[in-house]
Amino acid sequence: MQGRRGRGVGNVLSVGSGRHWVQDMSTYRDGLWSRDAQLIWTQGKMGESIEIEFSVPADDKYDLLAVFTKAIEYGIFEFAVDGESVDKRVDLYDTEVTTSGEISLGKLTLTKGLHRLKATIVGHNAMSKGGHRTGANLFGLDYVRLAK
Repeated sequence: MQGRRGRGVGNVLSVGSGRHWVQDMSTYRDGLWSRDAQLIWTQGKMGESIEIEFSVPADDKYDLLAVFTKAIEYGIFEFAVDGESVDKRVDLYDTEVTTSGEISLGKLTLTKGLHRLKATIVGHNAMSKGGHRTGANLFGLDYVRLAK
């Protein structure tokens, strides 16, 4: 589904397979989602990606920060911005449903306007327990933020 807008993130531009939606996280005790919601992607297959649009206010060098959801069935992801790898691998496994805190995806020189953040499934933690319907490579994103 294209053009789906999550809370705290831009439009979902593309997704390999599976489904994505904005999930209410207000009932989870552990974790602080910025708007009590996450963009979740389930049933993705190894090597597939989700691409999300984000906006840059002015030409400058930024630290691209993101907060993810972590849980037992979440995968390991690599990231790219506008098709260029940011050389960052993030394991979203945790024994509890929680948030990651802000993780830097790298310092990037970006131009004003819209850009693409791509998250690609590259594996899953050996302790991960995939759901029978959702798979073992779930992805959850609270928000992305630019810092100088």
